[in-house]
Amino acid sequence: MKVLPFKIPRNNSDMIMVQHDQESHIYHILHQHPELQLTLIRKSFGTAVIGGHIGEFEEGDVFIIGSNVPHVFRNDESFYENTDLIEADVIYVFLDELMPENTLLNHELVQNIFVAAKQGIKLKGELREKVGKGIERLLKVKGLERLIQVLSIIDLLADEDNMLLLNQEMIKQSIDENDGKRLNDVIQFTFENYAEKITLEQVAEIANMVPSAFCRFFKQRTRKTYFDFLNEIRIRHACRLLLNKDMTIVKICFLSGFNNLSYFNRKFKQMTGYSPLKYHNALKGVRDR
Repeated sequence: MKVLPFKIPRNNSDMIMVQHDQESHIYHILHQHPELQLTLIRKSFGTAVIGGHIGEFEEGDVFIIGSNVPHVFRNDESFYENTDLIEADVIYVFLDELMPENTLLNHELVQNIFVAAKQGIKLKGELREKVGKGIERLLKVKGLERLIQVLSIIDLLADEDNMLLLNQEMIKQSIDENDGKRLNDVIQFTFENYAEKITLEQVAEIANMVPSAFCRFFKQRTRKTYFDFLNEIRIRHACRLLLNKDMTIVKICFLSGFNNLSYFNRKFKQMTGYSPLKYHNALKGVRDR
């Protein structure tokens, strides 16, 4: 299977393809495709990389990913320990890139969604729930009914206040297959080794580049430095560890791959707006209610 681009299996006449996956973990290879993708996480959690965005995903989340935007949903390592269990339940909806031109109904709104999705979108509040239910209904309908249901979902997306754009700019440049494989290898290595010491020389070697060329390559394709990316992965992991009320901040610091507590505190606050202790106490307050 090619890493990039990713081929969506469908009939040539289908503008809409619905895929329901129930597996031990979500497909975790960085990929892109010309279709717009709606993703409903029915059961699962982990880290989403969408363009240059890195963030958490959890049960009930709905994402909209534009045409040829590189993305991957990566489960936590616990999902890979027992592959006999169904721990990930996800519905994907793929809309043909030519759908705005071929659909007369709600043409302007369809076009706007396809454009906005180039930044990656995560839904919030009631919109998240309404669109999630709409996506689930797509499993039960076919043909014209399916098209009508998709258009009703798009109608809901006029609620811009509950749509979070994940990247500051549209992702305009797709990644060719060779660069995609390099980027995927680096991302997979990072997810598997973020708790260990990682050097620039290591990741540059994985990409088969000298360090200076790798730094330019990674920044051009993700709009961030490699070590910004690595720190975001580590802080997301620390946030999940902070759910454990019995684990100390110092232990979480080192389990997340940081070897300096003051640096960990500074980076954590830059990303979350809170110190690790305040974040932990806020979570504790929610649990105690």
